[in-house]
Amino acid sequence: LTFAACWAPFLASATPYDSTLAVLRRVFPTSRSLYEDKVANVWCTMALLPPLKLKAKLALEALLRLSLGCTLAALLPPCALLLRAPSRRAFLLCATACGLAFFLLS
Repeated sequence: LTFAACWAPFLASATPYDSTLAVLRRVFPTSRSLYEDKVANVWCTMALLPPLKLKAKLALEALLRLSLGCTLAALLPPCALLLRAPSRRAFLLCATACGLAFFLLS
């Protein structure tokens, strides 16, 4: 219900498709590249080492796919462990691991 209430203004606009895309572009600003805000620590650290400067070797689209793949690969183990043996402690560890994965790799 809350999700619907948050999205209702955008979906009820004259151009719901464009409004939805505008929201998604603000939430996931992929046009800025991985290095714009110095948030993705792994990629910025790798850029300091000449043989690992991926920005010079890969196109933006390939870098974004690599970032997505690495982020998902880092998210899968803690989420799988949580699903396998759910507990309060496992949930807290999974939430921490997922937060770190997004901070370091996305």
